[in-house]
Amino acid sequence: MRRTIKLGTRSYEIEVPRRTLIEQFETDIYSTRGEEAIERVDYERMFTQYRPGMKVGIIIDLPLEDPFTYTTVDNALSTLHSLGAYDNEIVLFFTSRVDPGTIPSIYAYRYETIVARDLERARREDYVTLSTLENMIKMEVYKAFERDVSKGSESGLNAIYVISDSFIDGIYGIRTPIMAILDFLSVTSFASLMRARAELGLQDFIKTVSSRMIMLPPFRYVYGGISLLKDFTGEVFEVTIGNSRAIHNNVIEKYLKSYGYAIPEKYDVIILGLTEGTFKALHRALTFARPIMKQNTVVILCSDSWSIKEEHENLVLEYLSERRGSILTEDDVRAYEIAKFIAERTIMLVGRGHMKLFEIFQSIQDAVDIALEKVLSTEPRPRVLVLSYADYLIPANLV
Repeated sequence: MRRTIKLGTRSYEIEVPRRTLIEQFETDIYSTRGEEAIERVDYERMFTQYRPGMKVGIIIDLPLEDPFTYTTVDNALSTLHSLGAYDNEIVLFFTSRVDPGTIPSIYAYRYETIVARDLERARREDYVTLSTLENMIKMEVYKAFERDVSKGSESGLNAIYVISDSFIDGIYGIRTPIMAILDFLSVTSFASLMRARAELGLQDFIKTVSSRMIMLPPFRYVYGGISLLKDFTGEVFEVTIGNSRAIHNNVIEKYLKSYGYAIPEKYDVIILGLTEGTFKALHRALTFARPIMKQNTVVILCSDSWSIKEEHENLVLEYLSERRGSILTEDDVRAYEIAKFIAERTIMLVGRGHMKLFEIFQSIQDAVDIALEKVLSTEPRPRVLVLSYADYLIPANLV
């Protein structure tokens, strides 16, 4: 029986046994730049709790190379000044996503600035510290921004605001503005957080972040912010602004509305189309598709080409062979989870390229034939699901 499936923007014809059930789930993940929403931004909504005389920290967590993102930062600062803030009452925190060379010199001249990349060469332990995360529910934050924001006005800072972009991410599910503060964690604390992420899994981790962590200092001292919601191409399709909890929930809601899917069944074979053949995209696709996998589901991932760095492959191999046990970074989490998938299920790749971890098939038909041969021995009527953009489709029950 010949069937047509769609992966990304391309269609493929495959031959399958007549008793095979194939279901296709696709959605348009392309979006247009939300010009109208951008033009209507009311920056004062970001500072509803600001009062003249307060000393505030502003975390800037988005690349400044784009003139639009730079304008967003500039407009927010101008609004804060119009509400009565003086230069010496503003501290700018730039996350590691900001290239220090792109920070306007006028900012360093007018404001006190703290750059996360500088912390890599300094006393990183002086910044946000989390207590041990062996018990996530009792997680306690007791030190922040070397000014100890958790003590409120005694610290010298009365409030924190975040200017950030949001995007779909395999570690955090959906990166929201409050997560910008994670960039200032001490090395030890960040490693603890990554271990908790790997042990809990994405779904339980993001629920804990949304219900527990957001209520703890220093996260609860993030009074408000602005977030630019980006699609997979990096284009802004919407802007949200307001207090921190409202933004966090609003960003998640908007991404679930745009990219969420609800598929209650589990499948014997899943064919996943990816927007790109990278380490991060591979991890996102496998992580997001976990809810529709059976214990013995065969997974086929398709990309035009594969370009996974050798260092990332070696990292996965170390977790597979159990030569590596520590989890310290986001890449460690990705490698650890990919290794678990490889150990538990049959994973096949389709496209161009060469890897040590996987055999890469040039033809999707060859991969489908092998997958169905594996499952037909136990399932006479195999169910196959095709997801067009699996690394950007989010399970609706993620949160």
